Amino acid sequence: MTRPSSGGTPAAGHCFSLSIALDGGYEHTTDTLTLRTLTIDTADVGKLAIDGKFSGVPLSKLTDGNATQDLASKGKLESFHLRFDNSGIVEKVLDMQAQQSGVKRADIVTQFTGALPLLLNVVGNQAFQDKIATAVTAFLNDPKSITLSAAMVAIRFMNPTPTLIHSAALPDAPAPFITSGA
Repeated sequence: MTRPSSGGTPAAGHCFSLSIALDGGYEHTTDTLTLRTLTIDTADVGKLAIDGKFSGVPLSKLTDGNATQDLASKGKLESFHLRFDNSGIVEKVLDMQAQQSGVKRADIVTQFTGALPLLLNVVGNQAFQDKIATAVTAFLNDPKSITLSAAMVAIRFMNPTPTLIHSAALPDAPAPFITSGA
């Protein structure tokens, strides 16, 4: 379902058009929840598209607010994809930051990407950290699109560390990947 809507404060000159699409399904025999697409598209900002598949999610637990803990401990993330297609917001934010700092956009990108190794140190997996840093750096230097994909069959929703980060630290788990480009 797609419903365009407008919002903002016309008096301030800030209006935007927003389109949201959602499609999913549920398979009772396997207790699998499939998010075929969740797309949020905003003119002059970008388009965010998410899809995923979650198994071990009984429908009765989805509607029971008291079963959240049980659901979180038994559900599995089978696949996850997130893509952002930039339509100008990244350049605007980088330019605004550069103007406020009195530097060029390239300097802001260099500062942020230079801090990525420290910010990503919590991941604890150098190869995965390098993939993220490379993709984010490429995206910020040429902000077209960026994609995060993950397939983590046996990894639970609730771990001491976030699922995507945790999977990267497991040698036998399929590692998520992140790419930048058109």
